[in-house]
Amino acid sequence: MRQLIKCDLTKDLGILIGDRFYTGQEKFPFHYDRHSRISIVISGVVREVVHQHESFGKAMSIVVKPSDARHSNEFHPKGARIISIGWNPDSSPDFLNIAHLENYTWYHDTSRAAAAAQLLQELHQSNNAIELQSNIINFNANLDRIYHNSHHKNPPQWLQHIAERLEDECAKPLFVQDLAKEVGVHPVYLARIFRRFYACSIKDFLQKSRVRQAIHHLASTEEALAHIAFDAGFADQSHLNRLFKREMDISPGQFRKLTQKVSFVQD
Repeated sequence: MRQLIKCDLTKDLGILIGDRFYTGQEKFPFHYDRHSRISIVISGVVREVVHQHESFGKAMSIVVKPSDARHSNEFHPKGARIISIGWNPDSSPDFLNIAHLENYTWYHDTSRAAAAAQLLQELHQSNNAIELQSNIINFNANLDRIYHNSHHKNPPQWLQHIAERLEDECAKPLFVQDLAKEVGVHPVYLARIFRRFYACSIKDFLQKSRVRQAIHHLASTEEALAHIAFDAGFADQSHLNRLFKREMDISPGQFRKLTQKVSFVQD
């Protein structure tokens, strides 16, 4: 089921904004979308395949999807909710004629997740087309942000393995000396090359991975904050509150309300 948002504002901007709920285990075979779009996963999980490469989007994951991206989708057993900004690629509004919107890309980092949360808050509050357009422009500026202190695009496979472990096992106490021993390098070298490729320390990457896990549970479950904190590897609920606010610029409780309680559809 899809509902259009702010139709009275979007018609003059040449865009459509849709809020769509997908049922559990819903599948779509390979297809093209009529519109190019930027989509934000609000809750649930979606698996998407393009050119035999699969990506998994969870809460606050963002995908830029040009209309020529042939893709298939499969949704988590509990379904998913996705908000999308779409436009006709043959008559793109000037404010969406941006190079990075021409390339199919998924984003999962907390910096862009924070930008997505900010856009959702602004979308709920926008009362005129100029304000809405400005909010979308600011979001795209954040989406296209480049980490200037990282000049390397493709980490070596062994370093990718470390990053994947940090993401998948973020609830565990993982230490740089143990990770270095696992891949056979010196801890100082690992710390240095990790920062070079990922633009943050291993400790910060681990904390961001914990925040990402908390984001998913806050958006998709009714679990108590204390339980979410424990399951994601935080010391306690106050630790979750502090780091979540630092990364997302919104409290866990406010984020849960935004993703679960707030309606973006006009009455």
